[in-house]
Amino acid sequence: HYNLFKEAAFTNRYIHYLEKYSDEEYICSILNELKPEIKYYESRIRKEFPAYQYDTAFLFNNAAEIRAILPGYKKKVLSNPDYVETSLKEFEVFSDFDTMYHEIFPEYYVTAFLEEKNNDYAKIRVNNYFTQDILLLGTGRNQRRIRYFLHPEPSIPAYKGGKDNSVILTTDTTTNFLYFMVKGHLATHIIPIHQWPSPRKGNPRRELTQLSDFPNDLAYEVLDDQIVIFREGKYIIDRFLVIPEGYTVKFLPGVIIDFRKRAGLISHSPVFMTGEKNRPVIITSSDSSAMGFTVLQAGSMSIISHVIFEHLNTLDYKGWTLTGAVNFYESNVKINQTVFQNNHCEDALNIIRSDFVLNDVLFKDIAADAFDGDFASGQIMNSKFRDITNDAIDFSGSTITITDCQIENANDKAISGGEASMLQMENIIINGCNIGIASKDLSTVIGKNISIFNCRYGIVAFRKKPEFGPGEAIIKGLKYEMIDDFLWVEEGSKVILNDSVVEGDKKNGATLFY
Repeated sequence: HYNLFKEAAFTNRYIHYLEKYSDEEYICSILNELKPEIKYYESRIRKEFPAYQYDTAFLFNNAAEIRAILPGYKKKVLSNPDYVETSLKEFEVFSDFDTMYHEIFPEYYVTAFLEEKNNDYAKIRVNNYFTQDILLLGTGRNQRRIRYFLHPEPSIPAYKGGKDNSVILTTDTTTNFLYFMVKGHLATHIIPIHQWPSPRKGNPRRELTQLSDFPNDLAYEVLDDQIVIFREGKYIIDRFLVIPEGYTVKFLPGVIIDFRKRAGLISHSPVFMTGEKNRPVIITSSDSSAMGFTVLQAGSMSIISHVIFEHLNTLDYKGWTLTGAVNFYESNVKINQTVFQNNHCEDALNIIRSDFVLNDVLFKDIAADAFDGDFASGQIMNSKFRDITNDAIDFSGSTITITDCQIENANDKAISGGEASMLQMENIIINGCNIGIASKDLSTVIGKNISIFNCRYGIVAFRKKPEFGPGEAIIKGLKYEMIDDFLWVEEGSKVILNDSVVEGDKKNGATLFY
């Protein structure tokens, strides 16, 4: 830092200042201005190091050395105006640290990320930002013992000058934790392995935007009044479409878009997809590779009407991964008379931190969850869910009204509220599901005129995540037939059926249902 300050002092501004004022005048004025802060931080440091005193001598010593070499550099600057810029470009900072070792520090300065995983092995990237060399001992499933030992033990040198000292380890596929030591010290440190790739240079979101040819792509037309319009016709698209904010995006009746070769769409502007009954808008992927249809922070309400979303996968690009075939993130939306079918990812529809209305929507042949909402608020009306591999309706941290809906053949939960959700339901028919209604993790599920048939469990209430609490369900006007285990209520949770309170006596709901 001292060397860097010397280089900065070679500019004309610093030369002028140092010629006008003495070192002592300048430094004393600065110290006087900072005196309250210096005293405060001295008092904090003395709690651990009682003899500590802030030493100002180095400021005067540095100033004297700078002043001694200043005439020579002044001459260089005056003779060559580009000298400073050229010198700084070639200048590199190599910092030598003198830091006391304490065993609590290393775990904050060493990080591990899962870069790659298949059926046979996993590759872990380990970064050392600590000021001393570290030795990698091995990995483990948990924090109790090393399961996969590394021999000989790889080392990573101390962090210096911003250089990338990371190493890649090959380990077993069940690993969750990394074990390491600081060279010269006996303590073993354990850190979690983040289950995603490490952030590297470049930004996948920015890269996708750069790959997109907005506003010149032939799939749409950009009008003078900031309207992006997809006109009727079939478009085979093998490239990513990214539409920036500040536009209105319109899909006219009869538009068919076939995304191939991992193509997809991201819009930062609201979308208006106005199909007709006999001329719907169709968003599909004939090779099932499409990386989703995503609306991000659009700013105003999107309208989806008479649209078919089918055979879509989700966005998965260089570590940026979403869960939905169709995603609305901080983008309010109304969806009417629309079909979601045959998706190839975790959620057919994922709505996050948004207000929404779904009316007369059909979900069918869904690979995992049909509709997953997180921290959302909205209504689901007159809709059908059929042949769902996992949950039909799953909400976390949300406030939702569900009316006049039918759910058939969901392999897990028909309706699930989690993480302090409030769900109100009326006129619901559930048939052929594993669990009819689930309330978990401080959620309240209120139902009226609910029919549950042919299910393994009727109503369950429990705590899934330890940081939350029990669940509660309040149901009136319930009809049920052919239910193997009608009520499953964990200790602390409760279900109220027609004003009769059922207190929980079961245990380990999280283990049973997950």
